[in-house]
Amino acid sequence: MSICISQILATLGSRQIVCRTLPRPTVCHDADGRMAIRPGNNAVVVRVRLAGDRRTYAMKCYTRPKQRLAAIYGESYLPAELFVYDISGHGSWIDIVLAEWVEGRTLDEAMRDAAADRMALSRLSRDFDSLALGLLASERAHGDLKPENIVCSSRGMTPVDWDAAYLPEYAGCRAVETGTPDYQHPSRTADMYDKRIDDYPAALISTMLALAAADPAAAAQMTDGEGRMFSPALAVAGRDPKLHRAEHILARSGDAAHYRIARLLSSPTASLPELAQLLSIALGEPADPARGFDGATLEHGRFGWGYMRRGEWVVPPLYDSGFEPTEGTALVELGGCRHFISCTGRSLMECSRFDSIKPLRGGRARAESGGRRCTVTLDGDVEYEF
Repeated sequence: MSICISQILATLGSRQIVCRTLPRPTVCHDADGRMAIRPGNNAVVVRVRLAGDRRTYAMKCYTRPKQRLAAIYGESYLPAELFVYDISGHGSWIDIVLAEWVEGRTLDEAMRDAAADRMALSRLSRDFDSLALGLLASERAHGDLKPENIVCSSRGMTPVDWDAAYLPEYAGCRAVETGTPDYQHPSRTADMYDKRIDDYPAALISTMLALAAADPAAAAQMTDGEGRMFSPALAVAGRDPKLHRAEHILARSGDAAHYRIARLLSSPTASLPELAQLLSIALGEPADPARGFDGATLEHGRFGWGYMRRGEWVVPPLYDSGFEPTEGTALVELGGCRHFISCTGRSLMECSRFDSIKPLRGGRARAESGGRRCTVTLDGDVEYEF
């Protein structure tokens, strides 16, 4: 039997909340006096306190029974726990999940609040990459990863709403939910149900946040009223102009790891085995700047060209091409954009305005622009030859 969200809200708003086992739940209200709720399509989450307990809880109330909740939530799942009234004064018992309330804003709210604050957006980007890397390393998967299902707090990011989760004991089964289409690969169906189902949405959200950190104004222009930025169907078909623009911005900013992650969104398959390594690179500690490029040589690796010293990458192999290092810098190309980079991978100068450019010699690089030869310093000083 299925009931309406409105019936649940009316019950929660009444003075008589009847539960089988929970001691007198009391609904919390926000500063405006409204119930603290997070409504959804098939459930509503309300913030409650229980008699004799100072903690607050998230009580998720379901409009209809759902499979696998007991396995996913364990003891937090309480079947037939809340009595919901109908208009006649009768009603029925519904299932709930009771978990600790995670204080904070959802990721989509945090992104809107950060607006043009690049430092705040960079923190969100790094926090999400850390969360995503942890999820990909886990034996289970969330199944409906999207900004609305991630809560940001001082402790970092926490995924909520695990109803679509994959668990190892369900290997070989079909999914009961396939996630929100706006964040899923178009090939995902109920038959794709394994620990890789978070790959594509993780890459998509990582790209969104990296773009926002690199160019907040462009990210705002590319985001619609629902918080969506890319179309997975268009991305996979190679026809999403927003994704093409994002790739160019990331390449121009010198963010090589996230440029490679953005490129994964065009993958014909939903499984992205390269993603975990790229997230690790994005989160990795840069090389010791004191050692510079000493002893490092240009080498080819899994994703492109990088710089290696004694068998270890100084700069990860992410670039389309590059020159041997000179004078503590390396000239590389990424997505059609040329950069002088330091051994930490930081762009010292983006120089695609020049038609051609050579590595540094004596503090200056020989270049050509509009048919005119010139020399350039990393400070941007240009001297044209006459």
